Amino acid sequence: MQLRLLSAAVVVLGFVGFASADTVTVGVQTPTGETEVTVAPGEPVDYQLVGLLTNVDGNDGLAFVSVDVNATAGLDLIPVDAPSSGAMDSFVRPDGYDGGPTQNGYEGTLIAGILVQVGGAQNTIGNTVDQNPYPIGTVVLNVAHAQVVVAEGTVTAPATEGDYIISVSNVFANMLTDTVGPVYPVEAVDGQVGTSLVIHVQEITAVEPALLSVVTVKNHTGVGDVAVPVDTTASVGVNSGAVTTESRTTGITRLELNFGVPLDASVGGLNEAAVDITPAPGVGITTSLANGDTTLVLAFAPAIPDENTYTVQLTSSVTASAGATGDRNFEVRALAGNVVSEAGAGPQTVNAIDIGLTGIRGKFAADVSNPVNAPSDVNLDGVINALDVSCVRLVCGVFANTAP
Repeated sequence: MQLRLLSAAVVVLGFVGFASADTVTVGVQTPTGETEVTVAPGEPVDYQLVGLLTNVDGNDGLAFVSVDVNATAGLDLIPVDAPSSGAMDSFVRPDGYDGGPTQNGYEGTLIAGILVQVGGAQNTIGNTVDQNPYPIGTVVLNVAHAQVVVAEGTVTAPATEGDYIISVSNVFANMLTDTVGPVYPVEAVDGQVGTSLVIHVQEITAVEPALLSVVTVKNHTGVGDVAVPVDTTASVGVNSGAVTTESRTTGITRLELNFGVPLDASVGGLNEAAVDITPAPGVGITTSLANGDTTLVLAFAPAIPDENTYTVQLTSSVTASAGATGDRNFEVRALAGNVVSEAGAGPQTVNAIDIGLTGIRGKFAADVSNPVNAPSDVNLDGVINALDVSCVRLVCGVFANTAP
């Protein structure tokens, strides 16, 4: 037979009147407030017992609370902890009363898989240390007028896949009915069962980051950053013209590599050593993560020089530390004015085709924010016009090396 030792003892910790219309609801959730989680077998799951009083104008907060914690068969409970900080400190020995010498205390007693009588009571009887060693604390008012963490616990997900539930039962509580002590009158409160925590246990296959796409980014006056896609499959060894060209002035200043899922920024490797560029451009490289850590940003100062084709290779520091997989290299060209990359194996040259397409886009006031048109805003002034055509004419005949 389960003895409600804590509940019975609390009768002496105040003047217990008739039950009121007030209620206290105690439920289970994760520390972030979730009531469902999915974890792998053997993974620890942290949870909280949280309580909330109703009719806060009709009482002065909790004086005592006790709940039982239950779990689905296969999910082994262990005693919980009192909150690491907060108002519940006054419910824990020696400030409060939490079960006496016949029980484990605030953290509950494990009986037949149920964690019995988690909780404690405040010193509503005005006890002092010269009378008894506990409770000796000062009563705290308005506890649970806002949601309060009653206890914190951890379980280990079972080895067997399935759904497991942590819930509460036998919610008992008293509330303060006066703010004047040292002996405080209390009344019984109707205890309600709140939310349960559902733990879905299943084998989780990690999604490893793989390089999905790359863009070269430039800032256009009055327009902002415009990202032009880089063909990561193109190679000068197959078709020189297929390699994406950064045709806007000052060379390559920023590349953004999208992996689709977050890279691990907590480990080393996401720094200048994360990338090898051939031929070596002799510039400084700054790395950062963006878009929820799914994008690796490579910023170059000064810009990667014009009139060359480069191979960008992610190093083992990224593949090992950040978990990137799949294709991790691509080629990109820097050649101001080379608005159109022509098919063929020879060197890429700024020519009449580039001049003509820039002129057409200027004539029809093509939208620079569109990545298709942006390469023609060669001077980055935010519009495509005669100035851009002049810029392309000035470099007509200039070519970029094709061998990365």
